[in-house]
Amino acid sequence: LEVAKSNGKLHAGQFYNTVTGEAVDEIEAVLLDQGKSMIMWNEKFKRGEDPICRSFDGRVKVEGCGDGNCETCQYSSQNQKAWENAKKQNKTKPDCSMSYVFIGVDVKTNAPFRIIVSGASVANGKAFLNKLVPLLERNKMPIYATKCKFVSRQEENDQGTYYVIDMIDLAPNNLAVNPDGTRNEEKWQRFVADAVTYKKLF
Repeated sequence: LEVAKSNGKLHAGQFYNTVTGEAVDEIEAVLLDQGKSMIMWNEKFKRGEDPICRSFDGRVKVEGCGDGNCETCQYSSQNQKAWENAKKQNKTKPDCSMSYVFIGVDVKTNAPFRIIVSGASVANGKAFLNKLVPLLERNKMPIYATKCKFVSRQEENDQGTYYVIDMIDLAPNNLAVNPDGTRNEEKWQRFVADAVTYKKLF
């Protein structure tokens, strides 16, 4: 919709900043925090409608029709039984979908952002975390010791053409980690503070 309204200023597959109205092809970022969310929309969704159930942490609902525990809820994509029920009803997925939520700082602009990796991109988000989390645990590092790029890729299936988010080029955060692996303490502490501040903000 935003692409159609932009008179050629925006292009499909770009990352759109809802605050500034600007769009970019990719985002190089230092990640500050990562989590999950759950959201369930009316089956006959109309633009502007509120969700009928949601969770901001992917664990416990804050409002709606679910049973409260997102791992065991009858509507939740985290619950295997919900997938089985969806299949019986000829649905492609359960009614309530999980998304990955990333908070980061744009390396180019130094602006904080929150991005939701949802829908067909969830599998890519999981694959990225399967690389990231063991790396952090093995080296006993916080998430902001690394950086990555968010890019988009066009895909197509029998339901149409769409874009998915990929997270690529996982690397040490060279803005705060020196080539020898030691920390630039002043810059490191800035990311420590940013992680606390922006997690509360978003």
